[in-house]
Amino acid sequence: MSGSTINYSLDNIRRLLAILPTFTRPTVHIAGTNGKGSTTAIIESVLEAAKFRTGRFNSPHFVDPWDCISVDRLPVTREQYTSTRSRVESVDKSHDVAASHFEILTATALMIFEDENVDIAILECGMGGKSDATNAIPDAAVLVSALTSVDLDHQAFLGDTVAEIGAHKAHIARRGRPFVLGPQKHPTVGPAVAEVVKKLGATLVAAHLAKARPWQDEFDGMNPPSRLSLLDGRKEPPGTPIIFESDHPIRTVLNLQGAHQLENLSTALTVIDVMRQHAPFSRITDEQICEGVRSARWPGRLSWTNVDIPEGSIPVLMDAAHNSAGAAALRTYLDSLWAGPRTFIISLSHSPPKTPLSTLSPLLRLGDRVAVVQFSPVHGMPWVKPSSSDDVSAAAEALVGGNGEVIQADTIRDALVWAAEKDTLLTVAGSIYLLGDFERFRRAV
Repeated sequence: MSGSTINYSLDNIRRLLAILPTFTRPTVHIAGTNGKGSTTAIIESVLEAAKFRTGRFNSPHFVDPWDCISVDRLPVTREQYTSTRSRVESVDKSHDVAASHFEILTATALMIFEDENVDIAILECGMGGKSDATNAIPDAAVLVSALTSVDLDHQAFLGDTVAEIGAHKAHIARRGRPFVLGPQKHPTVGPAVAEVVKKLGATLVAAHLAKARPWQDEFDGMNPPSRLSLLDGRKEPPGTPIIFESDHPIRTVLNLQGAHQLENLSTALTVIDVMRQHAPFSRITDEQICEGVRSARWPGRLSWTNVDIPEGSIPVLMDAAHNSAGAAALRTYLDSLWAGPRTFIISLSHSPPKTPLSTLSPLLRLGDRVAVVQFSPVHGMPWVKPSSSDDVSAAAEALVGGNGEVIQADTIRDALVWAAEKDTLLTVAGSIYLLGDFERFRRAV
């Protein structure tokens, strides 16, 4: 049986991968605090539009343990996941490797991509970079590495400052390979990353910036209704027209929601630009990039859905705003859409030194309504625990004030019934594990 703790060394995963069939798939490797998943989704969508066979590995999973591994944008089947994982666990046990849960999961993803003979694998670091299990892949497999936005998170493991965290994550850089540095809001990140990249012998590439632009009918089709009328109509708001300036200016529409997605798009398209300099990826056309950006989706990150309860169908915004930077991005998005009352269903992971107050301060405002719930135990990760409802409630009460409301709900259904008592914008936010619980509930009703 594999271990269930976090391993801070690459020794075990390297030993495990040395016994398993060699991983040879060309790979894009992504680290960062926020935006890793969205960036991988955009890259994958562009590559699929260009007719490449793709494999993508993200963590944690969303609903099912196997949905973090995708081939051609579809989660692998339970049967393929179980069969491949059993192979990996058998090797782990027979050679007494004692790999961790995440190391087993990473090896499973790599073996699936090898079995499927994907043209390109896109790997998201689980946490950090230097000691992340995904960083054990062979140097020869890495085409390009990239770093999305860096902020404070997991300080107990990665460092006390954003510069230290950025340096840790930058250790996915590989000698002789390009390393794309995405847009950063903290000025200390860039120099720290550049120092590591230079030391490792990689080539630093600053991301070109994607920018919002006015809607143009000749590129974008019929000008959509205003965002407010779409919300009134219980539909997802329209995408953002963008322009990406590089050797070939790209004009398209990004349907991932939120202004911060321009940063992720900048990183993703710069990665694609770097890949286009080498065969076979040099055949990617501008039209395929436009198509891929338009069709990119990333569930659970500013994504809209509806849920049915006896009181009716409720439109819901889902967002895994699990740290202060994510909470601030969610607040900016909500403020751009909705001026009226807001209701939240919230659960947070217990992850010191991060506190419920530090996470929720950028998000909640006076008069908000908040239902606090606990997410269910996470498969294979017994160390992941929710913050206590009392702690989250106390933080929320301090932020919403006397005109706000805070309750503790036993179930998601109870929280939804309470939320439906008033006609407000409803957001399910916080831990990705809460969003997984919500999605399972939504599919069951």
